[in-house]
Amino acid sequence: MKRILVVDDDQQFLKMVTIMLIEEGFYVGAAESGKHALAILTNDGPWDLVLCDILMPEPDGIETILAIMKQNSTQKIIAMSGGGALHAPYAAVADGTLL
Repeated sequence: MKRILVVDDDQQFLKMVTIMLIEEGFYVGAAESGKHALAILTNDGPWDLVLCDILMPEPDGIETILAIMKQNSTQKIIAMSGGGALHAPYAAVADGTLL
């Protein structure tokens, strides 16, 4: 069974995505912050996929993604966002500069 770690500070969205992925047959972990996600990845090793929100409080999604990549450069990650303005660091990810 494929393992997907979902990282999002929005509890309702986190729950919705988790339920949807479980219903599709995935094993799903949920982290409500970048710090929590990094702890899970440190303790459980790599996951098949990490879905990470971009717009979160400290550490934000970009910082979290960079920390995950530093921990495991082969970790598959999808960055997602529910809205808000993209600032320069986020635009750098969007055009491939950071990833």
